[in-house]
Amino acid sequence: MFVRLLFLLLLALNLGAAAWLLFGRAPVESLPPPTNPGVPELRLLSETPRAARPAGASTTAEPRERDACTTLGPFMTAVDMRAAVQALSPRVARIQYREESLRRSHGYWVYLPAAASREAALDEAARCSDPLRLRQAMLDHLRLSGGFAPLLGRARAKALALAEAGAPPSAPALDAALGWYFEQRLRQPVPRSLAAHAAAGGHADEAAFRAAVWDEYRFARQGSGGT
Repeated sequence: MFVRLLFLLLLALNLGAAAWLLFGRAPVESLPPPTNPGVPELRLLSETPRAARPAGASTTAEPRERDACTTLGPFMTAVDMRAAVQALSPRVARIQYREESLRRSHGYWVYLPAAASREAALDEAARCSDPLRLRQAMLDHLRLSGGFAPLLGRARAKALALAEAGAPPSAPALDAALGWYFEQRLRQPVPRSLAAHAAAGGHADEAAFRAAVWDEYRFARQGSGGT
């Protein structure tokens, strides 16, 4: 009995919904025209058929006949590239840049037998290398490691500080400078043969080595506030 009543109720609901869908909707009123009578409708140029477009009209998506793609460069640094982009941006329709990284070989690995000491290894490297190439390799190593700029700044400051030659040093003052250089800078005793030490360091003679130590001593005392 309950199932029959439920079936009749659902049937009545379905009939009522169907009748409302067929006869209960209000007529849809047409919308008024978007413009006043006699005024043409506003349309985008991209919505206008191609055949109806006026002569000379084009859209931003279509390149003009006088536009051309040109490549400029390469630029060695990012600063030069940004400067070119800023200078050309107001004068071109579109600009785009690309970055490429190149891998270059800077040399070869050479494996040598282990030396008895650090000094022996340095002597062997000096004998196997051209002095000019060894000097250039040392400069490249300093530049890559970031040590070249501080050393260059110190050398310029030292040249400015020692621009005035001054009086020649006395023998006791020069001996004090040598003691300071070896004991405080190198942390080693004064060698027995200054001539041999000067030749190993690339100085012309012992007098040139003493003059270099005296200049370093004067510059260090000026930097520390001494007189």
